[in-house]
Amino acid sequence: MKNIVNNITNGKDLEINFPQYFEGMMDNYCKNSYVRFTMNYYTYYDSFIEENANRNSKLEALFERFNYLVDKFVLKNPNVAELTDAIKEIDDIRNAVITDMKGITSVVDILNMYEYCLNRVEYRFKEDDKFGKIKDEDFTRDVMRYIVSDEDKMVISMKICDVVRQLPVRMLKARFLEYVYEGMKVYKGSEKKSLDDFMYMLRTAATIDVSSEAFTVSDDITEILEKLKNVDYKNISKDEYDSMSELLNYAATYIEKTASDYMLFQELVNDLYVILLAMPYVSMDCEEKDICKIIVENINNTDEELEEHLMQLEGKQEKYSSFIGKYEYIFDVIENSYTDLIGSLMLSHQYESLRLMEKLQSVSIFIEFEEEEVVEEQREAVTEDYVDEMYKKFTEDYNMFASLNSKAFVRAAMANILSGLPVFFGNISEIQDYIYNSMVGCSDEAEKIACKEILYSLMED
Repeated sequence: MKNIVNNITNGKDLEINFPQYFEGMMDNYCKNSYVRFTMNYYTYYDSFIEENANRNSKLEALFERFNYLVDKFVLKNPNVAELTDAIKEIDDIRNAVITDMKGITSVVDILNMYEYCLNRVEYRFKEDDKFGKIKDEDFTRDVMRYIVSDEDKMVISMKICDVVRQLPVRMLKARFLEYVYEGMKVYKGSEKKSLDDFMYMLRTAATIDVSSEAFTVSDDITEILEKLKNVDYKNISKDEYDSMSELLNYAATYIEKTASDYMLFQELVNDLYVILLAMPYVSMDCEEKDICKIIVENINNTDEELEEHLMQLEGKQEKYSSFIGKYEYIFDVIENSYTDLIGSLMLSHQYESLRLMEKLQSVSIFIEFEEEEVVEEQREAVTEDYVDEMYKKFTEDYNMFASLNSKAFVRAAMANILSGLPVFFGNISEIQDYIYNSMVGCSDEAEKIACKEILYSLMED
């Protein structure tokens, strides 16, 4: 492969070297996927099928569709005539997982907001013999010492964001929106996509935007979210607090397990996708496929029997990943200089399949293939008019959001948004004043104690 890559880099005998390069890369992508698929299938089947007490019907249905493809294209000799439909099916399964995962992510964001609300009332029902005695001035000095204890500007910025997220939010809406606007103006001159992504991050973290799939994750979770929403956090009783805390912990555990199941399943889907894409171009007769077939066919056998076969795959994933990482850079060479030639050599379809394989084996397991087309449309520079347009949209949606939610929930959203903004302090004194004024301006002693406890815990880590 080294000679092939050198020839491509030097523009030599491309009509010979391109097909050889594509075949070599596809072969390694395919074998790498067989190895990872085999290991993950064993793990997934054990954790989701055998041990999962809280079965997810949506994921079970997707797994059934997935296993149909495994049976036809991994366990049996594949019918090439059916490959196009199989690729459409695996793509549809993959998109369904991405949609479901967006819902799960939204649930996580919502639960984080309710955790914020419950944390702020905890000390109404819990004795404090430590944090309430710390004066606001001393607390401010301790937090400032923590922030400036590092010389790395990036670390300092991260610390400031963490602190802002936990401080009591006591400011007028106009001041809050002014901070948001100033944060948006930082993106003037950059690509529109940068500002769009930034606003998406703010809006989702604060649950101004929530995926509709959040309310289809499970009936139990939907019911819990509704109960948490209907709590009067200003006048919450101890029994309500205990009940809501228990529900929140249950929901968090359930969502963590469900998200883990979906992530592992998506890796399986991605690897089967790669295998299907490679089928027309490389030999499917390999040790990796044989072992994969044995594992899947005998998945209900004892662990000892299966582990003997799994041991035969040790080190292979590292081998193939190393090969891929070493020669993947040629994609950039092709992209910059040879896309027209690839077309004239009638290699476009093979090349597109190869680029999909690259994405499917990347660390971004939920990457959406259409994203690059969107980027192309958003490369124009951000102007002041565009900032104003986006800001107007944000204020309208924020006002609607604030009118539909409790004050405690809105404050949680404000804290999330403020912590996600580019650092809006001009100097150390402004940071210090912000911390001190946040504490002094908060008349809820339970909330102040909770903030102190959380931040001292953060500072000790």
